[in-house]
Amino acid sequence: RFVGFTAHNQPQKSAKVLREADIDVVMLAMNFADRHTYNFEEEVLPLAAERQVGVVAMKVFGGAHNMNYKKQTPSALDAAGDYDHQLAFRYALGLPGVTMAVIGMYTEEELEKNIEWVRSLESLSIQEERRLTQRGKELAGEWGPHYGPVQ
Repeated sequence: RFVGFTAHNQPQKSAKVLREADIDVVMLAMNFADRHTYNFEEEVLPLAAERQVGVVAMKVFGGAHNMNYKKQTPSALDAAGDYDHQLAFRYALGLPGVTMAVIGMYTEEELEKNIEWVRSLESLSIQEERRLTQRGKELAGEWGPHYGPVQ
C-alpha cells in the first residue's frame, strides 16, 4: 500500500526521486558526523517535508564498520571513543520531519536502554548542538564517505 526507499549516500539522487515519484516514506543514513559528508539533513529533509513524506533515520550511531552486521560489532561512533550514544540518538530524532529511528541492537540491555531514551527524549541544548557539530566535523574528516560516494 505504501512506497518508500532507503539511501546511505548520494542525497541528490534521493531528492530526485522525491521530486519525480509519489513516495510515502524514506529511510536515510543520518547522524551528527555523516551530516558533514552526505548532508541528507539539508538536501532531502526539506523536500520530504514539503511533499509530506515520512522520514526514518538509520545509521544513527554511524553503522557498523564496513557495514558488516553478521556478528556483534561496535558502531562507527563506538570505535571513535569519546561520544555519547544517547546524544547521537537525540540528534537523529530531533531532526525536522524525523519520526522514527531504526537502531540495531544485539542485547536485551541495549533494547531496554533505547526504550528508556525514547521515553525520556529531550531536544538538544544549544551547547549540545555545538559540541555535536564540532565532533561531527572531526569524525566526518576521519571517516570520509564510508557509505559510498557522495556524488
